[in-house]
Amino acid sequence: MQNVSQTAKSSVEPQAFVGAESFMSPLASRQENLIPRAIGAVRDRFSKELLGAVAATSLPPKAQVQAFADFYFQHLYHRAPILDREDFSTGQPSILISQAICLIGSLLQHPGIHPLLEESERYYNKVKALIYTNHEADQRAVLKALCLLNFRNITPPKVVSLDCSWQWVGMATRLAHQMGLHCESTYTQLANPGNDRRIMWFLFVEDKLQTACFGRPTIIKDTDFNIRLPKLDDFEVPNLQAELFIEYTKLNVILGGIVERHCQKREMPQDEAMSVLQSLQQWINELPLQLQLYHGNNRDPYRRDVSEPLSLIANSVYRVIGSFILHITPV
Repeated sequence: MQNVSQTAKSSVEPQAFVGAESFMSPLASRQENLIPRAIGAVRDRFSKELLGAVAATSLPPKAQVQAFADFYFQHLYHRAPILDREDFSTGQPSILISQAICLIGSLLQHPGIHPLLEESERYYNKVKALIYTNHEADQRAVLKALCLLNFRNITPPKVVSLDCSWQWVGMATRLAHQMGLHCESTYTQLANPGNDRRIMWFLFVEDKLQTACFGRPTIIKDTDFNIRLPKLDDFEVPNLQAELFIEYTKLNVILGGIVERHCQKREMPQDEAMSVLQSLQQWINELPLQLQLYHGNNRDPYRRDVSEPLSLIANSVYRVIGSFILHITPV
């Protein structure tokens, strides 16, 4: 048998979160964050062939990538503030992030000459290839790409598949847990804590919504999740979209409490159900002035940038909350 040093080399990797009270904590604290990396030709050949088969490192013209990024910041950022403009302003943006934003842009654009699913499928396979071959060294970029893959979801919920939003949110959450993003104490050590906090709350929201929709177990447990809510200071630009995400998150925290009760298979007393309804009313009453649709009994003039996203967010979450209350509250 050959000596390990002759067949592998070690690389320094980012340190993963290991709970202070865990069984592995004493051992992990004494270990260096080194992993052996195979030199053999098998892995290199596999990566090269997979990346080449889908042209994973080949990007469209820069102007098209920028147009896709504009689609994201205009139409999706208020629900998923995962990326910052800074991700595209560096001299050499991440290929993985660029392919992921092309996927999102292709899903958001209006139908044209080419079938949308065909175009988005090309970008989807490029992103997967880059992830599976560990092409991207920055694990933050990998986390962002996994979050964005959540929005490519054409698989019916009754079909067992790895190509679905449920799978991608699960992978992203596991990676975020490795980074310790579920613990408030981690954020003092992060280079961009605001961005990481937004990502973790995005995953929290998606986890609760998917559990409510599919009736599957939650990945993020409230007992293991202790980070504060996002604030305007956590955003690259503290604008209207930032406020929409903050309020969207608060609304889903209410939903999360109901989901937890439902998962515990316990009935909700009438007074507890009323408390949930009061929380919803309080959420409406405490909306920032620029997000309020009514003042008193008078409806404000229609504003597309506020009315459409807020109505969509509120209606979808309220429907889920309403169905849970009807289902688990004794008559």
